Amino acid sequence: MDTKRMRVLNGEYEPLRTHTRNMVKALTSSGFECEWGYFAQHSVRNGDEWFFEHYPIPVITVKNVCEIGFDLNQTFIEFKLKREVSIAFDFTRLHGFTFEVYGLTDYLNDFYNVDQDINDIHAKIGKSDEKEIGISLLFGYLESVENLIQAVNKLKEIVNAELA
Repeated sequence: MDTKRMRVLNGEYEPLRTHTRNMVKALTSSGFECEWGYFAQHSVRNGDEWFFEHYPIPVITVKNVCEIGFDLNQTFIEFKLKREVSIAFDFTRLHGFTFEVYGLTDYLNDFYNVDQDINDIHAKIGKSDEKEIGISLLFGYLESVENLIQAVNKLKEIVNAELA
């Protein structure tokens, strides 16, 4: 194998792995159950263009709350809501976050992103055949553990309120 390519890959993956392990420690110290692994086949948007990632990235599953992914250019937190819940959901509860709302069957079908009107989300979901709706909170590359823990705590409140 070409050691130059190995060094490039190690240079990209080492910070992601280290940050993921730090996040897992912080989550478990905060009382969350979680596990993590490497998963491929994510799609990310770069401007108006979608990019399919063949390579794996570290993803933490926080039991009964969300998934946290550490990508090469951003960090994301994903969670899902049942269709009926999402139609009634007050998306202003996510104020302060950059977020996207999309279908889980057709994940490239945006119900909301920063270039769209937040007031159209419910109508778009209502017209879709999706049974579950995905929501991603978007953060910078290697976002601070403190910011991510705050976001996970906020999502835990939201998820618990929606399941009550």
